[in-house]
Amino acid sequence: VEAGTAAEAASSQNIDIEVVLRVGRIDFAQATGRPALRLGPSILTVAALSGRDLDEAAGPRAAVADPDENLLGQRLLRAGLLRPEELRQALARQCNEILRYALSLQAGRFLFLPCRDVEFPRRARDPAIGGSLSLDAEALVLAGYRSLRDRLHATREVEEAAVYMSTVTGSGPQ
Repeated sequence: VEAGTAAEAASSQNIDIEVVLRVGRIDFAQATGRPALRLGPSILTVAALSGRDLDEAAGPRAAVADPDENLLGQRLLRAGLLRPEELRQALARQCNEILRYALSLQAGRFLFLPCRDVEFPRRARDPAIGGSLSLDAEALVLAGYRSLRDRLHATREVEEAAVYMSTVTGSGPQ
């Protein structure tokens, strides 16, 4: 997915989203041009890490031959700050957020390119570094559209200055 208008392209505000599908399931997703879709926020929601721990791990990257070893999740695993199952949960959550964001785009260019497994980036196919998530694409798309519908509905209510009142009856404390 390449999102952005010609004006945004001129100002370098383009967003590129890559989703790797295999046998109808999502194995990997990444987004560039949108910092909120990075892995860090997802890690903080699933792991007992402080923002400081995350900042330290996200600091200067070591010089290594394999760029996949410099991925944030891999650095946190090596430091013992993250467990493999937490990384998988964070990557699934990030994938969900990326897909939800892609569904919310009003303009863009969507490309579907066939490729063989060997052409997938290592980070998309290697479970040791978070690939091969095998997430249910249909469930993620439905959840994404449900979230967009709810947000649109709430926005309309605020714009219309809707006020709701609820009265609770019962014998409980008031």
